Amino acid sequence: MRFRVLVLALAVGLTGCGDDADSPLHLADLSAVDDMAAAPRDLAAPDLRAPDLARLSWVQQSVPVPTSLYAIAGVPGEIYVVGDQGVILRSTDDGAHWILQRTDTSAALFGVWTDGVTAVAVGYHGTLLRSIDHGATWEPRPFGAATLLGVGGGSVAIDDGGAPSRLWAVGEAATLLQSDDDGATWAQSGTSFPAGNLYGVWFSPVESFVVGNSGLFRTRDDGASWTQIIAGAATGNEVWATGSGQILIADGSSIVRSRDGGLTWSAAVTADSGFVGFAAFPDGELWAASSKGGILHYMNDFEDPIAADAADVGHPIAAIWGRDPGDIFVVGDNGFIAHRQ
Repeated sequence: MRFRVLVLALAVGLTGCGDDADSPLHLADLSAVDDMAAAPRDLAAPDLRAPDLARLSWVQQSVPVPTSLYAIAGVPGEIYVVGDQGVILRSTDDGAHWILQRTDTSAALFGVWTDGVTAVAVGYHGTLLRSIDHGATWEPRPFGAATLLGVGGGSVAIDDGGAPSRLWAVGEAATLLQSDDDGATWAQSGTSFPAGNLYGVWFSPVESFVVGNSGLFRTRDDGASWTQIIAGAATGNEVWATGSGQILIADGSSIVRSRDGGLTWSAAVTADSGFVGFAAFPDGELWAASSKGGILHYMNDFEDPIAADAADVGHPIAAIWGRDPGDIFVVGDNGFIAHRQ
């Protein structure tokens, strides 16, 4: 998972999400959401006005729906984007074309994960969809009434020897669901978390993390127990780790970092409008997106800003994802997808 799924620090409530193309999105305040808020009130033609892309390297993609998009995840050869009204888009050509997938839900979807074989999407009121045929069909796996905001995981076999993936789905009211069979079945975590929403998941076979507005939590026993690593100062929507002690969290107006496994923390990247997430890579590169459309690029152990790559895509952004530092996507309101090649 490259987190990500998340997981959030956005700027307006979900009610009427997708209706106001000029307002940043906000998934953190779920208290007033009702069933009708999961679908936009109109499906008029998409806003085809060219955004003010500050860098020519960012190219807006042609998308078959005008609905707000909230999450993106993929693997080489297959990328999924999810959003309002049960929308799932799939691309098999690195974003050149997006195909609308058929689902039987109109609920807003806020998280997506894939390993290239199985794909899982989660969203409003416990909506949980699974596909094992590259998005041709999506089977519902509903679980309770809590809105799910993120999903992530990976193979339980360190050598990826064909073992099923262990997945976690996180959401409002400290909801944490676990699947040990590629998302075919799910169970509520036996760990009791502090009150608050969980937004992001990061997985490795050795240790995994979930993060939300009640803090950062880690498991080293495959989800049997979770330990709170930090509370308050890192109430974020996305988490990423190297597996060797370095952890990054998108935390409101900053991305905070620990280099010692969570013992101490410092701000690595800051933005005035708040971060919706980031795409980090083991080589020390990081792309970060703000809710208002700003994008920043850092290199050299996430410390050196690359001023020439700073951009403003002219649209509110809900999520950022990339499979490598030279292949980055952002998604947002009004069916917006932009790709930096």
